[in-house]
Amino acid sequence: MIRKSTDQDYQKLADLWLEASRQGHYFISSEHWEKLADKIWKHYLPLSNTFVFEDKHKIKGFISLLDNNYIGALFVHPQYQRQKIGTKLLRYIRRRRPNMQLKVFIRNVNALAFYQKHGFKAVAESENISATAKELYISQPALSKSIQQPEKELGVDLFVRNGKHLMINAAGREALQYTDRILEAVRSMQVK
Repeated sequence: MIRKSTDQDYQKLADLWLEASRQGHYFISSEHWEKLADKIWKHYLPLSNTFVFEDKHKIKGFISLLDNNYIGALFVHPQYQRQKIGTKLLRYIRRRRPNMQLKVFIRNVNALAFYQKHGFKAVAESENISATAKELYISQPALSKSIQQPEKELGVDLFVRNGKHLMINAAGREALQYTDRILEAVRSMQVK
């Protein structure tokens, strides 16, 4: 059953968040997540619109919305992952608010695959490569290399560079459209 969270759920949700964050974000130290756990319980959850998936009086997952169209969190306890709980939570929200957005760590490949499977599209938001690298928890040279690789393979610049700033150019937008078509074809093959 999916229901709106209550104040009494917050500690359980923070504990679930911590367990799922440690597992899903293995590339970030556990200490980082432990420092945030108290803020999640006392500040984040009371300010968000949160719905829980509860089965047999046990909370197994939750989804939190900010500003009504931004998914701030979707977590399923590691013990209950791969049981369609995340899908059920996402569908519940999308029936009420179809135009949702979110951010996900690029190194959390399971989350990326999950959201892409459910029709979310990856888009670049930041024009500053150093800030983007920091946000993704990868080094700036590694990010630069991952951006340069498709340009090298295609033999065309996909971005306009100005110091640390990048702007996608016409060729980059075209490449993104091709990528979207390929991902859509893969999704439809998975459905069949």
